[in-house]
Amino acid sequence: MILGFGTPSSAFQVSYEVQNRHYGQCYYLVDGIYPKWAAFVQAIKNPRTSQTKHFTRMQEAYRKDVERAFGILQARWAIIRGSARGWSKENLQFIMMTCIILHNMIVEDEHDEDAAEPFDLNDIPTIPKKAHIYDKIPDQDTSVHRNPNRLN
Repeated sequence: MILGFGTPSSAFQVSYEVQNRHYGQCYYLVDGIYPKWAAFVQAIKNPRTSQTKHFTRMQEAYRKDVERAFGILQARWAIIRGSARGWSKENLQFIMMTCIILHNMIVEDEHDEDAAEPFDLNDIPTIPKKAHIYDKIPDQDTSVHRNPNRLN
């Protein structure tokens, strides 16, 4: 369903094992607004044991991480914001991988630029800087001379 991949019955076929149990279908971490399909794993509504509470916290954290990452990509590239129904699965994979690679290259380039500049403790954004606007104005006569006759 993500990016229009279709219904869970047409989900990608994968093979993995959890606690000696074999699974052959991928799944999506979703919140409560999605239908109850086999491929959609929703968080446990009222976890009672410490194990289920931990599982629910971790699942929600991973789902939020994916949503944030996808939101960043959507904000950067319009092709991801649009509908994906017209694209083939192969093209969607190429589009997503291209956007992810480009994003990582941009982040790496920005990181390199930041690392090249020495760190200045006085340049922390939370510390307000003094405005020096008056230093830039040359000494001028700023007095106002009025002519009352011209006002009538």
